[in-house]
Amino acid sequence: MAKGIDQIKLNLGKATKALEDEIDKKLRTFLEKVRTDADAEIRKGKAYATMEMLKNLRYTVTKEVGRMIGVVGVGANVPYAICRHEGTKPHFPPIEPLQKWVLLKGLTSNREGTKGGVRIKALRNTIKITGGPGRRKAMDRWAESRGIALAIARKIASKGTTGLPFLRTAFNLNKDFLMAEMAKIKI
Repeated sequence: MAKGIDQIKLNLGKATKALEDEIDKKLRTFLEKVRTDADAEIRKGKAYATMEMLKNLRYTVTKEVGRMIGVVGVGANVPYAICRHEGTKPHFPPIEPLQKWVLLKGLTSNREGTKGGVRIKALRNTIKITGGPGRRKAMDRWAESRGIALAIARKIASKGTTGLPFLRTAFNLNKDFLMAEMAKIKI
C-alpha cells in the first residue's frame, strides 16, 4: 500500500512539473509577443530618438510558490519611459535633454551631422562640438537647437505631453492569445 502511495506522489510531482513547464512556455511566448508589439507601437508612434526605450524593452518570469508572474517593461535605465507611456501634466522640463532630442531628430535647419570637420554629437549624456573650419556653423546649430527646445518646453509647460501607452496596447492586443493558449493546456 505504501508503495502505491509513493508512486502516486511521484506521478503527481511529475505531472505538476510538466504543467508548470507548459505554463512557463506559454507565458514566455505571450510575453515575447507583448514585447514585440510594444516595440511596434513605439515605432508606429515615432517615440524614439536614441532607441533607448526599444533597446531596453524586456520581460521576465518570476516563479513563487503556487504562482508565476510575468512582467514586460522598460528597464530602469530609461527614466523617461513612464512619462512617454503615461503622458505628463504641464511642467517646465529641463532644456538640455530637449536640445539633445532636437539634434537627434534633425529638427535644426542645418541637418548635416558633419560639415567641414565639425561634428555635433548628441550622445546619451553629453554634447560635443569638435573643432574645424565649420565650428561657427556647429555653434549656430547648437543655438538654433536651444531655441527650438525652449519652444517645445513652453508648449509642455502649457499643455503637458500626451502619452503613448505602448505596453497597455500591446497587452490588450495579446490577452485573447494568452487565454486561448492556456485553454489548450491538457492535464
